[in-house]
Amino acid sequence: MGFGGGSPSFTMGMNIGFDKVIKETRWRWGIDAGIMNQGIADYFFEDEEPDRFVRPNYEYIGGFVDYSVFSKNGWTIFARGGLAPAHRRDLYIWHSEDKFTSLGVIGVGSDYYNGRYTVTGYIDPRGSFICMVSFGLWFGKSMKAQ
Repeated sequence: MGFGGGSPSFTMGMNIGFDKVIKETRWRWGIDAGIMNQGIADYFFEDEEPDRFVRPNYEYIGGFVDYSVFSKNGWTIFARGGLAPAHRRDLYIWHSEDKFTSLGVIGVGSDYYNGRYTVTGYIDPRGSFICMVSFGLWFGKSMKAQ
């Protein structure tokens, strides 16, 4: 789960993913699926207000690669990059529009035993940028990156 900021407002998100170390390297590959909702803020509109854009929300599934910058005794620091096809729902005051886009993914993070901390930027070519700070837990067989 994560919280962050973006254009135009505060964001909350959640994702689930799978990653696997590429043997004998510092790399791992993975797949993430998630949602980002910029609707935490409470909005109030007048009945006569003209229809205008308020915010986008996203659902995405995409691939990424991580590169281990540092790894020792259950602690790993990594850099992340990827691409995620996404469903974008643009919310207006009186209607919504569904669109499809792709999100560029770039970030840094740290695994410490079974905890994962990340700062990830999501870039939509249509002009939105969202920065998420996340904490999560992972489970499964542990494989150390070189």
